[in-house]
Amino acid sequence: MGLFDVFSRKPKAQPPYDVLTEEQRYGLYFLLDYFGTFATEKPWDFIKQDAFNYLEKAAWYLGLTNQQLQEMKPNYNNYEKIARIVKGINNKLALEYMANNCYNLILMIDDYDKHKKMSDQFYSLWAELGFSREDVRFLIKKYMYRTDI
Repeated sequence: MGLFDVFSRKPKAQPPYDVLTEEQRYGLYFLLDYFGTFATEKPWDFIKQDAFNYLEKAAWYLGLTNQQLQEMKPNYNNYEKIARIVKGINNKLALEYMANNCYNLILMIDDYDKHKKMSDQFYSLWAELGFSREDVRFLIKKYMYRTDI
């Protein structure tokens, strides 16, 4: 195996995402991307870059390449479809981590009205997944110092 082979290999999904189907991993990535879209509207370059870096890191943890994401993005540009996929995930730890990850991107949204709308949409989705607002707030506090996705 040469050096080129090491860099060209597809990344392996990291736990707890490694047990999810590829469609579920795409769903989680594009859910983050959806919330990240609003975070990247910030006028400050360093905040915008933080959001892009967050998404890049998420792709690695989910075992997805940039090429795959670019090819699949047209298939996952609908929030309802993404939410339907996420609702099919039974891995509680992955959902807990993702609650924190989504919220971190929502925190980067500068516009108050968009921030409120995305927060409400986020809490609504997690309620449909069986998490109350109190549960989500607990998860955010529990995982706030996690550096991995």
